[in-house]
Order: sequence, then structure tokens, then C-alpha cells
Amino acid sequence: MAQTTDSIKCDEPNPPIWPSSVKIFYPPQNDDEKQHILSIIQQTSDPISYDNSTAPYETYTSKRHFTNERHALLFHPGVYHGLDFEIGYYVQALGLGAKAGDVVFADCDKGPFVPSLERISVRPPWGLGLDTFWRVGENFKTEAREGMHWVVSQAAPLRRVHIAKKKTNPTEDDDKSGSLFLGFGDAYVSGGVLANAIVDGTTDFVGQQQWISRNVDFRGPAVGGAWSLVFVGCTGDQGNIPESSDGLDGRKSVTVDERPNVRVEKPYIAVKDDGISFVLRVPAPTYGEDAIGPDLDGAKDDVRDFSHVKVVTPSDEEDTVVAAVQNSASLQEALDQGKDLVLSPGIYPLKTSLKVKYPNQVVLGLGL
Repeated sequence: MAQTTDSIKCDEPNPPIWPSSVKIFYPPQNDDEKQHILSIIQQTSDPISYDNSTAPYETYTSKRHFTNERHALLFHPGVYHGLDFEIGYYVQALGLGAKAGDVVFADCDKGPFVPSLERISVRPPWGLGLDTFWRVGENFKTEAREGMHWVVSQAAPLRRVHIAKKKTNPTEDDDKSGSLFLGFGDAYVSGGVLANAIVDGTTDFVGQQQWISRNVDFRGPAVGGAWSLVFVGCTGDQGNIPESSDGLDGRKSVTVDERPNVRVEKPYIAVKDDGISFVLRVPAPTYGEDAIGPDLDGAKDDVRDFSHVKVVTPSDEEDTVVAAVQNSASLQEALDQGKDLVLSPGIYPLKTSLKVKYPNQVVLGLGL
């Protein structure tokens, strides 16, 4: 970030003052702490509907599709035992480690997951994933016994993750561990992004109409998919990644770019070793051989202390015209000072466009 006489006027607090839309968790030490975490997350999950006369008799629903609520679930480094939770509309689940493996979901059935919705009312028992938008999972490792289920359609990226096989006392019941399921049976699903990731087991695109995988290490086979799959900078044993196909012979279209010229990853936030202070980590662009495969260790990141990062919240003014003026002024002031911006979850009406004036300045939103 460039610094001039007009840049950074004063330090920001570190740790910042997070609003209620940001939930911060620590590895639970007992069942009470685990249940407390789950009770908080449940408030952000999609509501469940029940009907004892049908099979299935319960399902997550899409009733929060147009809510104004936004949430970020931030997990401090460590191991989270026995946590299964749904990531709902407008929710980001983010590990706070410098490495993806610093936050681990272990001894769980599902870990963080996104199911198909409306399984009772839409094509039971499969449900629907066509409008399962606006959620994100980032920067963690999951060892769920049932693998990771991410049944989404667009605007729901999964990045900087390691979907790992269960290492402790594996049994025949753990054969799905390490696999990624991007659909559920005949549930309609319509595209998404998997980026900068490792999948130890099978990646099953199921009925995904289209999907792009970028810088993914497929340690098991990539199978399924309906119409169009794209693989950029991905790695894996021979046969794990499908061969290119133009789709004109009745097969799905498969595009493979083995050697992209450049790779640029999204910035992310993390905690320092003291477990209190925060940093903004900005991955450096990589080229040539370094642009191939995942990069989950953060070794080449530009690490920026939060004392030079402005954490902002949207104006609470009910008049959207007034709120737009206030948001534009506060955000632009921080940018003019040369600070990076981290936007806490919320809706930010703006009066004017924001002007990013300094090279490598970052504007990063939390939540989705």
C-alpha cells in the first residue's frame, strides 16, 4: 500500500470493534461450549420446515432468500470437534488462520455444509438448489465423515479449503470422508466456483449445469456434471481431471487450461499468534509454475496490521438517502487516508462511487 503525506492519519484499534453481524468463535472445550456455538450459528442458518406425513419429514427452506440480514462467522485457529452446521443465505464461514489447515472441523458428520432446500415441497426427496445463492466458505479444513456437501447455484464460492479424509480411527462408515458433493441426487443445481483448494477424495459435480474449478488439487477423481465444466490451473493424478471436450458429441463440454499465465487470490483476514490482534493478508500474484495448483500456506502473503485497516459498518440511518451520504463520506475518508477497508456485513447504499487512490489498496467485504 502506498503511503504519502495524505495517507494514514491515525492508527485504527486492533482488535477492531466488531458489530453484532460478526460472530467470533473459539474451539470449544466441552459440550456446553459446543452447544453455545451451534445455538449462535443456528440463528443465521436457513429455517427448517417439518411435515410428519411425508418423506423426508424435514427440510431446510429458502425463506431467508430476501432477508436484509448479513452475517460473518469467524473461527479462531484450532480444532472444532463435533460441529455440524448449515451455512445459510448471506452468511460467510471463515477460518482466521494464516493457513487453511489452522482451522479444522473434526469428529463431525457434515461439518460446515449447504444442503438442497425445500425437499418436502419440490421434487421430494431431492429438493432444489437453483436459488441456493449468496453464501461462502473459506479458509478451513474439514474432515467430516460424510464428506463436504455444497449444494449451491452461483454466488456461493468455496475457496481456500482442504476437504480431507478422516485421519483418526477411520472405519468403513467413513468412506465418503474427504469427498466433495456439489449436488444431491436429482436436485437441480446451476453452477458455482471452487478455488484454491485440495480435495482428498472424489469430487462429484452430480447435476451441476456448469462449474469452474480453479487451482484445485484433485487427489481423487472429478466425476459427474451436466453441461459445462471448466478447470483452470488444476492438478491431480492422471485421469482425475476429465479430458477436454467440445460437447458436440452429446457429452458435456469440458474446458481445461492447465497452465494459466497468472493467478491472483482473494485477500483474507486472520489473527496474529497472540490470538487477539488481526491482520489483513494479501496474497501476491503468482506466475508460470507458481500459478498452478493450490496455495494454502500463506507464505507469500503481504501481511498488513489492522492498525492500518479501517473496519466499517453501514450507517444505521433509516433514510436511505441520508445513509448513502454518510456511507460514502466515511468510506472515502478512510480510502483517502491510504487505509485498507474491511466492510462488516450489511447493506451500504452509496451517494457517490468510491475512489481507490493508492496502488494495492484493498476493499474487502465480509459476509455475502
